[in-house]
Amino acid sequence: MKAKSFLNMAAHALLIILMFTSCNDKSFLIEEVNDDYIPITTRTSSYDRLAPDSTINFHVLLAFPDKKPSEIITLKDGTAFARYDSTYVIGGDVILTQEQVDILTKNANRERSAPMESTTNYWPLGKVYYTFDASIPIGHAWRALIQTAIADYTTKTSLIFQQRTNEPNYIVFKEVNGNVSSSQRGMIGGAQDITLGNLYREASTAIHEIGHAIGLGHEHVRPDRDTYVNIHLNMILSGKEHNFTKWGSNDGYNHGAFDFNSVMIYNSYAFTKDEITPSPTMTRKNGDLIFMGSALSSGDVEGIKFIYGPPYLKVHTVLSQVINEYFSYTHESADYIYSNYLRFYNDRAMTQEIFYINPATPRLIHLETTVQILDYGNPPYYSTLGKSVLQVSGNSLYYLFDTRLYYYMAYGNYMPFYKEDVVITTPNQ
Repeated sequence: MKAKSFLNMAAHALLIILMFTSCNDKSFLIEEVNDDYIPITTRTSSYDRLAPDSTINFHVLLAFPDKKPSEIITLKDGTAFARYDSTYVIGGDVILTQEQVDILTKNANRERSAPMESTTNYWPLGKVYYTFDASIPIGHAWRALIQTAIADYTTKTSLIFQQRTNEPNYIVFKEVNGNVSSSQRGMIGGAQDITLGNLYREASTAIHEIGHAIGLGHEHVRPDRDTYVNIHLNMILSGKEHNFTKWGSNDGYNHGAFDFNSVMIYNSYAFTKDEITPSPTMTRKNGDLIFMGSALSSGDVEGIKFIYGPPYLKVHTVLSQVINEYFSYTHESADYIYSNYLRFYNDRAMTQEIFYINPATPRLIHLETTVQILDYGNPPYYSTLGKSVLQVSGNSLYYLFDTRLYYYMAYGNYMPFYKEDVVITTPNQ
């Protein structure tokens, strides 16, 4: 017993020495909160710790970092989540609506041949509206970090982020006291919070929580994760094991290779139970450590493209039918039917056509089509239709509909009697 006590005292002494020898690095010991400075040592969450060598970050994104759940709910397919009073949380930081809980439960109990419902609704046309709560006024530290996070999405993906005016569905960024970080998965309808704490401010946290709000899940709980990582259950803090439970048959899907660089993955020391001599709770198959990305990885970007469709589309029009045509030296007239197709591209210059090759999961694209109709003698009018397009494998074209052009030309004067022009609206067009 004396030897054990001596070792414990030595370990604590070493920790104190290392903490004091690190004091020259002011960026490590203090962080700015408005005009005040709060030492890291005042942080109360047991999950916001740095290892003695100051290289291992224990920070975990949590909706309730200092509260025990009322119960852990495990469904028949293995999906697990926690209930905190009347609030349901999956993965530590994703708050579920009652409707999402009901769908998860229904999916887990369904007959094997029955179709699954999705718990996630996506933002139409990839347009995400947002606003700031009064807790994040102009000039607040979180404002700049959130704008950095948004820029990561707008520069790498086709998503559009726009400050709300009167749109009905929108994100509210708010700050609360403590080491809190939470979001909801997908667009839930109405106002939905992304809550950020005042004790741990990083752009990567905002990027991660925005990821949930647009429909991304955690990388380390995807159904195929056991092929790539080892979960060390004996090293996980008691009562937190459910945060590593894979999504079962519920709404979890794999897209692309497992992404160790994802901003949506937890680090190797998430929920570790040993404060003095930390052991990883999750490692790669070869034993290497895992670190949460600081920005969207290429894999994250591809996942967003999969959800919200390819970023660049244009209309490809082909003459398909000649109803009537007349040509002379001075006059001509024609009545044509055109077939209109969507053509998919990977690049803004629209030179790289996309041929989606996965037949099992066709790509779903949300867009609007507007037909401008010019009827001779009448002002132009418009017909706009919201549409979800399913891009089948092996094809870069999608048929939309036919349009008509009827014109007359005399002595070089062109007069369209009837003309339909198609305009496609996508997230960045």
